Amino acid sequence: PRAYPYAALFRPPLLRRTLFLSLAWFALNAGYYGAFIWLPSLLVAQGYTLVRSLEYVLLITLAQVPGYLAAAFLVERLGRRPVLVAFLAFSALAACLLSRASSPGEVLLFGSLLSFFNLGAWGAIYAYTPELFPTALRGSGAGLVAAVGRV
Repeated sequence: PRAYPYAALFRPPLLRRTLFLSLAWFALNAGYYGAFIWLPSLLVAQGYTLVRSLEYVLLITLAQVPGYLAAAFLVERLGRRPVLVAFLAFSALAACLLSRASSPGEVLLFGSLLSFFNLGAWGAIYAYTPELFPTALRGSGAGLVAAVGRV
């Protein structure tokens, strides 16, 4: 493969990819950790007991496994970008519905949908990211944008 210096990630044509993927990874991390770290506290603030809120979060997070598997299946059939965009859009919709949930059933349903689609987006972005960088910078590019997401 053609050699590229690390600095090529910050110059055209890779700059746009680096910036886009950095933003995508940052948003995905913020959405995931923001939702699942704060969800027990938000449920307690809505009047659920701490034990009940932790039970709900446990049940909700179980939906992550099928979401991840569904994305892994779909990325090969529909493509990485369409699956990533769809799972992110459905994550946003589920988050909006969860914020308006007024009953335990709605909390579990919309929380599980958020969990399913959010982890599916993780599966899609893990598959999509390396493809956007040339072979010589694939590990560096993917590592950089994932690190930006952790910020």
